[in-house]
Amino acid sequence: MATRSAAAGMLAIAVLWSATCTAAEPAGSWEHSVALGLNLTRGNSDTTLGNLAVKSAAATERTVVTLGLEGTYGKSRVEEDGVSLARTTAQNAKASANGKRMWDRRYAYLDGTLAHDRIADVAYRMIVGPGAGYIVWQSDGMKLACEAGAGYLWEEVGDVRDHYPAFRFLERWDWRITDTSASWQEIEYLPRADRFGEYLMRAEAGVEAALNARVNLRCVLQAKYDSEPAEDQEREDVSLVAALAWKWKR
Repeated sequence: MATRSAAAGMLAIAVLWSATCTAAEPAGSWEHSVALGLNLTRGNSDTTLGNLAVKSAAATERTVVTLGLEGTYGKSRVEEDGVSLARTTAQNAKASANGKRMWDRRYAYLDGTLAHDRIADVAYRMIVGPGAGYIVWQSDGMKLACEAGAGYLWEEVGDVRDHYPAFRFLERWDWRITDTSASWQEIEYLPRADRFGEYLMRAEAGVEAALNARVNLRCVLQAKYDSEPAEDQEREDVSLVAALAWKWKR
């Protein structure tokens, strides 16, 4: 059943992707990026950690569409009683789709995400919903935007399935430092609509600089907080990822 629910979630995200792609005009205005991070240690420790992030975005005067797919996998090998054992230290993935319709500084959006995290015992967590946003401040190279909306959440955490309406609040700040470097910061808060003491929170801060015309060096700090995690799991997860990002337009 969990597999069926996750498959249904993936289908819903795919439908949302199709809808947002259709809204992007004109065709051929897409900008794509693929970022790959890899950390290896050998010798006294034997660990492998890889991160992959794919993003596509298109923007016109009235429409902004963003699609994303990212995942992390890590493992370590340890010796116990003369036996070499492999342990998974990270295994998570997330698909996301977001479409915005702009009216000067105001905009409406439709947002959807589907996430999985084996280590946190999250089989799936899907959130879909509409909302509204406002660009609070904008100048050359800088932008601060705030969003508020509602949605519905489906999840299976620690073999317990649940679904409920939730609110969504987001703040994002972007700064283009130079023509070849940029930074950003984002905080998202998702409280349960009927019980604000139960909530999800996500924060991200990153910086990116060009190495050449196509390749950027990217460093991202991510933090996730779940007020009601699976049994025996921590509420907070923090990760720091350094990656090379390839960008191109079509």
